[in-house]
Amino acid sequence: MEPSYQRKRLLCRTSRRSMTSHRAKCLLTHRDATHPECLVVLFEYKEPNMWCCKVGGGDGDGGVHGGGWCRYTYDIGDYEVPGGEPPTKDLISSVAAVQGEIFFISSAEDMCAINFSSSTLLALMRITLD
Repeated sequence: MEPSYQRKRLLCRTSRRSMTSHRAKCLLTHRDATHPECLVVLFEYKEPNMWCCKVGGGDGDGGVHGGGWCRYTYDIGDYEVPGGEPPTKDLISSVAAVQGEIFFISSAEDMCAINFSSSTLLALMRITLD
């Protein structure tokens, strides 16, 4: 019986200075990590930050598809804290990846999608639920 070898794929280059060791929810934008547009996307649990990196490196053009980690700080509103405490930033928590886009619930009425098709700019679309 011959040994079985699994092909390993480099997900993303990391740098200690560019990424901290935060706990985060991790998603792939595509079901197949070998898809040419697949990204690793991390949502920090404690801060409104999203990290993105092209699977297997990048094309060197900078931005999301550039081969390194990109951090985006987002603002989807404030969470009102009971008891007169100051509000805190609302965080993306209910999130799913579907065919290259990230979908999340931003309120009881709204769902949003993040599109990664541009190399340096993310497109955010709001979808109102009726």
